[in-house]
Amino acid sequence: MCEKAPDRPRCANRPHGRAPQILKLLNRHGPLSVRGLTAMMEPKIERRRLQITITRLYKRRLIERFYDRMFRGAAVFYRITKHEKYWPDVALVIGQHPKTNFEPQVRPFNLLHLETCAVWANHFERLFPNSIAVRNFQIRSPPLANDLLQAHNDPPYLLPDILLIQPSNSGKGHISLAINVEEYAKSDARTIEELKKFSCSSHVDGVIWLCDVDGVADRLKQLYAKRVMPRADRINNYGHNFMLFHEGDLYSLKPNLNLRNAANKEVKITNWMNTLLTFEPLERRDANFDVGYPGAPQLQNA
Repeated sequence: MCEKAPDRPRCANRPHGRAPQILKLLNRHGPLSVRGLTAMMEPKIERRRLQITITRLYKRRLIERFYDRMFRGAAVFYRITKHEKYWPDVALVIGQHPKTNFEPQVRPFNLLHLETCAVWANHFERLFPNSIAVRNFQIRSPPLANDLLQAHNDPPYLLPDILLIQPSNSGKGHISLAINVEEYAKSDARTIEELKKFSCSSHVDGVIWLCDVDGVADRLKQLYAKRVMPRADRINNYGHNFMLFHEGDLYSLKPNLNLRNAANKEVKITNWMNTLLTFEPLERRDANFDVGYPGAPQLQNA
C-alpha cells in the first residue's frame, strides 16, 4: 500500500507517484496554484517536474485551469475537473469511490486567501502530526467540528478559516484550535463579535490569529484584552494565553510563526500546545504556560 496521508504519501517518488498527491491536495483544499502545491508537497518537488505532472493531468482532463486569464496568465490556479464523466478516472488515481464528488464547496472570491489557508493548514498538520485541520468550507459536515464551535446557526463569517483538532495527551478527549488568517482590519463591532464567539460561545481550547498587515495583530490584542477577556468566564483562568497573535509574512512558501499572547509575551507554539494537551480546561492557569522565549525574538518552524 502506498497511502499514508493526503499530503505525505510514501510512494511519492515512485513513477507517477506525484499525480495522486496533487489530486488529493486539490480534492481536499480546492483550487491551488503551482506556488501553493510546491509549498505543500512532500517530499519537495522541483518546479519543472511539478509542471510536467500538472501538464499530464491537464491533458488527461483530470484537472482544469481556473481563472487562467487573470493577470495575463501569471496566476493560474488548478482544480479537479468539473466534468463528472472524468471523476471515475480521478477516483481510480487517488483510490476513492468512483461516485465521489470532487468539487469542494468553496467560493473562489479570493483564491489567494483560500490558498494561504491551505498552506497554513498543511503547516500546522506538519507541526502536530496527530492533528487534523478542518477547513472553513468543511466545518458544517463533521458533527464534531460543529459541536466544538457551537456553529449550527452561526453565519459563515463567524467560522474560523481552520479548525485544528488533536487528541489530548491523556488519550481521553481532544483539544481544538480556531485559526484565522486575518489579512486586513475589520470594524470593531465585527471583530468583537468574532472574539466573543471563540471566547464565550464555543468549546475551542485556543485561538491563533495569523496577521499580515502591520497593526492588525496589535488591534486584535487590544480589543480582546479590553473588551472581551474580562467578561469571558469560560476561559478567564488562562485568558492571557487563550489567544495568540502572529504578525509576519502570511504568504511564504515556508511559513514561520512569530507569536505573542495577550500579555504581549513571546510564545513558542510547541510549549503552548503541550500545555493545552496536558491540562484539562478547568485546570489551566496562565501560570501553567511556560511559553516565553528568553532573549531576542525568534521565528519558529516547530
